[in-house]
Amino acid sequence: MLSEYPNNYSGNGGEFLMRNRLIAGASKGLVVIAAKKISGTVNTINWALNGRTEVFCCPAPITEDSACNEAIRDGAKLALSGQDILETLGICK
Repeated sequence: MLSEYPNNYSGNGGEFLMRNRLIAGASKGLVVIAAKKISGTVNTINWALNGRTEVFCCPAPITEDSACNEAIRDGAKLALSGQDILETLGICK
C-alpha cells in the first residue's frame, strides 16, 4: 500500500485525488476505459501525462462526454486491445 497517511487513518472521499496522484506517479502505465470530461480521472490522466507514466485510453464516440478522446489528442496512447498496452510497455511482442 502506498499512502501519505498513517496506517490507521481511514481517509475520506476528498483525498482520492491525492491518492491517485501517487498511483499515477508510481505506475508504469495507466489504462482508462471511460472517464467524463469533469471527473477525478482527468486529474489522474494529467498527472500521468506530465510524469513518466504511459497513459492508454480506449476511444469513445465523439458524441459522448468523454475525457478519453481528449487524452488521446493530448498524448495518451490509443488502446484498442490489451495487446496494444503490453507491446508498448515492452511486456510482450
